[in-house]
Amino acid sequence: MTREMIDAEKPHSCVLDKHPTHREPGMIQFVCYTEWDHSVLDRTLPYIIHFQITDGRVSAFSYN
Repeated sequence: MTREMIDAEKPHSCVLDKHPTHREPGMIQFVCYTEWDHSVLDRTLPYIIHFQITDGRVSAFSYN
């Protein structure tokens, strides 16, 4: 997966985190809101998606 694919396929509730607390080279983060997810008790709390990009491709993915 490339950066362009991430931008095209990410959920609409996610926005790019322009000021992440842990900045690493090649890391991009999105802040996502869970208003659509009724299984989450407090739907106002965001979650973070992390992508590590190496050589133009995603090499690691995680979320909280």
